Amino acid sequence: MDFNLRSLPIWPTLSNSLHEDSSDSTTPLKPASCGYILPKNFHRYKTNDTNVFLDASNDFDRKILTNLNVRLRDIYSFTFEDVEFPKIWDCYYYFNFLKEILNNPRIVQNLRNYRCFPNAITRNLKKITELYDYNNLVFRTVFGGDSDVFLHNDFSTYAHTLSHIGFKNKINQVTFKECAEKIEELQEEQDPPTYAVEVLS
Repeated sequence: MDFNLRSLPIWPTLSNSLHEDSSDSTTPLKPASCGYILPKNFHRYKTNDTNVFLDASNDFDRKILTNLNVRLRDIYSFTFEDVEFPKIWDCYYYFNFLKEILNNPRIVQNLRNYRCFPNAITRNLKKITELYDYNNLVFRTVFGGDSDVFLHNDFSTYAHTLSHIGFKNKINQVTFKECAEKIEELQEEQDPPTYAVEVLS
């Protein structure tokens, strides 16, 4: 009987748009045998459609799917194999997903070269090695408070964690040199921005 239940295309799937209700009649039904479930209450993001994710948001459905031996997709694999990282962040679903995975040290270590971190001014995503801490007065003075080189404020609580993969939250030999180069760049401008006057004087 379990085999038959696993093979029948009767199980609701999670919508990839995130804005649609998975109970919508347009959401395809799939067999349990070909799908995965995600950890409970996980803040997911859009995927590349390689894998099928079944809707296990209801505790009763989740118990049934678990009893049918539906595979649980681990968050590391989901992040690096299933998720379509955007070039421009488009919604707070992405922020919630990013915050979720930043609580996983193994995932964080592998995000260093991903252009997936939001800056404070634009919707463009950057590598963590390109971003500075807005709360550091030296950086704010040198680069100006309205620069896109600062990590989005929503992620300031992750500053210590992200510093291990290249986030610039302290003055060290590398960041001191970068600040010095920025000051030299400002000196060459005929009409430097207002924030730079104090730095140059």
